Amino acid sequence: MILALPAIGLAYTRTLNATKDLVGEAVELALEFNSETGYGGLIHNFKNAVLRPDETSYLREAQNNAIRALELLDQLETLTSDTITARRLQPTRDMIIAYAMRLEGLRALNASELSAAEVDDIVRYDDTAALNNLQEFQNEFIGRLQTEMAMNIRSMLVWLLVVELVGTTVILGIGYLLYTERKKRNARKLLKQQEILARERKASDELRRVNESLNRFSAIAAHDLKSPSRQIKAFSEMAMSEDTTDLERKEYLDAIHESASNMQDVVSSLLEFSQRGFSAPEPTTIELSQYLNELTESIAQQSGRNLSFDIRPTYASVQADPALLERVFANLIDNSKKYVPESTDLTIEIVHREEADRHVIMLRDNGPGVPDGLEDHVFEPLRRGHSAKEGQGIGLALVRSILRAHGGNISLRNDLKPGAAFEFWLPKTAA
Repeated sequence: MILALPAIGLAYTRTLNATKDLVGEAVELALEFNSETGYGGLIHNFKNAVLRPDETSYLREAQNNAIRALELLDQLETLTSDTITARRLQPTRDMIIAYAMRLEGLRALNASELSAAEVDDIVRYDDTAALNNLQEFQNEFIGRLQTEMAMNIRSMLVWLLVVELVGTTVILGIGYLLYTERKKRNARKLLKQQEILARERKASDELRRVNESLNRFSAIAAHDLKSPSRQIKAFSEMAMSEDTTDLERKEYLDAIHESASNMQDVVSSLLEFSQRGFSAPEPTTIELSQYLNELTESIAQQSGRNLSFDIRPTYASVQADPALLERVFANLIDNSKKYVPESTDLTIEIVHREEADRHVIMLRDNGPGVPDGLEDHVFEPLRRGHSAKEGQGIGLALVRSILRAHGGNISLRNDLKPGAAFEFWLPKTAA
């Protein structure tokens, strides 16, 4: 009976290790699947293939993503001998197949005269249920395996107790030490698994954010390009009419030129929104005081008007993408330049403070401020603080998108008047 103790411990140790290896393999496959379907994968490339039909690489990459995603699903189902659990991956498989089938006709749709918004309406697929399916599957599968691990541990303890009754105190001590060490190793493994699941949840949240941004971007493009394109068509038809005089034809051509210029401005704004609003930040350590002094000096020299800054940051270091953070400050300062009359000497106050887990920065100008009631709307694309002002209404929407990608956000402090005051924050730990 004494010799049975090591044999029992060895048998259960092998069973536990095999179960833990199965958990790790399932988690790794799920993470790779999220990469193939999430940010930079199938859904991301599919959306870009709709919005950028001239760039055929997105269509090709999306097809490769779909093939690899189906291979990974096959491997996940092979890991599960329980067919009931395996069938629960069907919504995810349906999503991949649906996108793959839509890719077949997307090339023809892109070659048609349909707008990006119309193409998006035709090929759109509601993937909400499928995005949650793999997470639920993994949680259930890992939970089932962890339950089996706990049952194996309990069974091992029962056998050890039986052996203890007929064994010696020395053997009992050895068994207890073995159990304690295994328990510590299991705790470390469980902690690592929880960290992997946390990273996976973060990737899923990022995927949802990008999907929301892509849907919003599609609506912006359809709205802002429709009006000038209609004007160009209408004025062109009038200019080509035989009844049109030379003077009228010149007026129509001038109107066409103005509409084309407006369209070019819209395209430029939307291009910046797509390039920066969807970008994944690459945070580095930024010494805030030096960074702001150099940035505002350059802006003041190029402003073409009387512009001064009152900078009061502490000597703090923030974690952010320098190029994207520069766009945040530049857009907020451009917003002040737009709404503060040129007859007024523009002064912008920049104040920094630290809170428990974040850096908070406020920019406040000496202009007329934002009218009450617009606090929840100024960050929406196509919305402006004053309707009479020029611009595409993209600047503040881009600022919010960049900050959210960093794990922060921005708000309008309309309780601080006169002037417009915008307050944004960044986490102390990079997102």
